Amino acid sequence: MYKALEHFRDLQDNGYSYDTGDIFPREGLKVEQSRLDELASDKNRRHRPMIRLVVEETPQKAPDPVVNVAPEPKEPVSEETKTEKKPNRRRMKKNAD
Repeated sequence: MYKALEHFRDLQDNGYSYDTGDIFPREGLKVEQSRLDELASDKNRRHRPMIRLVVEETPQKAPDPVVNVAPEPKEPVSEETKTEKKPNRRRMKKNAD
């Protein structure tokens, strides 16, 4: 997309008037690349750029929404596992004697 840098009349479009900031070419008009190059450079009647290329930023994709997933159910604990005593893993202190 191109925008007009200042007011000008397009002599190749029956004098169509572009104001500063207008999009070039107007809607429905097909323009050859050579014409775009001419108006974007100093190779025109005014010897200065009349339009400039405006790069449209592509909108960033929104991050996927966070979905709360329920944790998987744990396996049931058997009665044997409940009563088993885990070994004590504490370090033994050395006697200072």
